[in-house]
Amino acid sequence: MSGYGSFAAVYDRLMSEFDYAGAAEYLVALAKRHGSPLLKPLDLACGSGRLAAELIKLGLDPVCADGSPEMLSLARERLPAETLLLCQDMTELDLNDTVDVCFCTMDSVNYVTTKAALKAAFKRLSVFTDRGGVFIFDADGERKFTSELADGTYTYDLDDLYLVWNTEYSPRSRKARYELTWFERSGGAWRRFDEEQEQRCWTREELVGILAECGFALEAEYDAYTLSPPKPDSRRIHYVFKKI
Repeated sequence: MSGYGSFAAVYDRLMSEFDYAGAAEYLVALAKRHGSPLLKPLDLACGSGRLAAELIKLGLDPVCADGSPEMLSLARERLPAETLLLCQDMTELDLNDTVDVCFCTMDSVNYVTTKAALKAAFKRLSVFTDRGGVFIFDADGERKFTSELADGTYTYDLDDLYLVWNTEYSPRSRKARYELTWFERSGGAWRRFDEEQEQRCWTREELVGILAECGFALEAEYDAYTLSPPKPDSRRIHYVFKKI
């Protein structure tokens, strides 16, 4: 599973303008819409804890799990001391209790790039999800991979940070490969960092099939952050599954 290493702090900065408060409100409303009491929430692949912080403001007490120690270090600084943080890859989830709702956001599912790993992740989640529990996650759609993430180069130029992001997508393997090079100013010098990441474009049929094998049934799907059904050109889709 591809994740974030030293790029974690840079990602956190680049995503600082994202509306995490609005995302949390949407996810909570979606969970209620599909019958979750929201008593035992899990933020799976929680990243730097920005979403969890907003869920806490809404009265939830989430358990937060992520496979990146660097991301969890940022989350620890951001979240209350009593919030449980677990350094666990999605495929190795191991909780002390079951949950009644799980949120997995920011295209984290796309970072699981093999069917075996995705099935392992969903099986672990199934073990710790109450019967009738709700699993809400988002996944990037094919349009985003074939247009925005097709072969290209993107740059970000900030006062103390310069990032070059090269993308390459293979329609045959349905995998995108990213090469990240960035420079951070430290005093009068610039330090270079490099990191590679990989994502997979999962089809609806693949997701539904694998989750069915793990005891989850599809409840609904939405064009991201709306209550409208997905469109052929949806960039991101929210899926709602229930443990059966």
